[in-house]
Amino acid sequence: MKTQYKKTMDANGNSRLIVKTGTARATSIQTNGNLPRTHRDGIGEWTPGEVAAYHAAMNGTGGNRALLARIESHKASSAWRKGVKQYALDLVEAAEAELTRDNLKSALLNGAETWGQYSYGGCALINDADIAERLCSPSEYKRKREGAAQPSPRETWLDCQARALSQAASLVKSLLA
Repeated sequence: MKTQYKKTMDANGNSRLIVKTGTARATSIQTNGNLPRTHRDGIGEWTPGEVAAYHAAMNGTGGNRALLARIESHKASSAWRKGVKQYALDLVEAAEAELTRDNLKSALLNGAETWGQYSYGGCALINDADIAERLCSPSEYKRKREGAAQPSPRETWLDCQARALSQAASLVKSLLA
């Protein structure tokens, strides 16, 4: 099947490469940073290799990079959700193996049995102020005296972090291809 390449500019003036294979829908790749030689020298014999490497990195065969990119692009509006997203990024970055549905929980827990054990075992943030800063809005952070006051009468900051880590693991699972 023949692949066609066309180098164009997008509306913002960025160089991009249009890739069309057979009757499949064309894809667009911004060349700057993604396809360095094609960006610099134009389309040539090196272009198919650069496109293949780009697709491998973005579709998961390049380890957890594609998963990190999906987490990075996940929209999080509240302070809590932004904190959960950061925990998800931390968990995936710390994972030593490529994450799959089969090894996800054990790889993320890194030897701990539960998220509470992970949190209390020092595998994530250990300082109440750091946990509060990650999970609270600025006004709530101030109201909780920068982590000196517990988040609620029923839980500590480490418990709160364990809950956020559990939600982060669920986010990772939902974005795993």
